[in-house]
Amino acid sequence: MSTTTTKERHYAHLAARLNALSNNLANTHHHIGVAAEQAVYLRKLGASQGAVFMAALDQVDREGAAGYEDSQVQGTSDADATAQRKA
Repeated sequence: MSTTTTKERHYAHLAARLNALSNNLANTHHHIGVAAEQAVYLRKLGASQGAVFMAALDQVDREGAAGYEDSQVQGTSDADATAQRKA
């Protein structure tokens, strides 16, 4: 094999590898753009889920306070109510 043929083969291989690298970078660029777009929606989803969690916690706190007040009005505590259920 001559030196020229070897160089041409190496250059052809290098060109193919650079073309593959360029395609991979374009693909990565596209995926980063999609991820950036989805990050906006993910932030909105996180905020809405946080709001739902806080609303549920508020509701549970209200129901817990109402149950505690009812037991105080009846003159029993949670421990007494539990003991009565066990008996």
